[in-house]
Amino acid sequence: MRIGYAASAKGLDLTAQKRHDSELSAYREARAAGIQPDSTRMGAVRRAVEISEKTGKPYGASHA
Repeated sequence: MRIGYAASAKGLDLTAQKRHDSELSAYREARAAGIQPDSTRMGAVRRAVEISEKTGKPYGASHA
């Protein structure tokens, strides 16, 4: 018996899904810290966290 990944019919694979889940997890953690990244993409989340650490203020907090 083999188990297939259901979203593969949409052109996705398990690796892409795991990457997506990881990005959303990082975004949720940033939001819980009061940070408002520009998007849910990992680069934007990391950038917002880095700026927050450098400035001592949550990035994007005034826009939330």
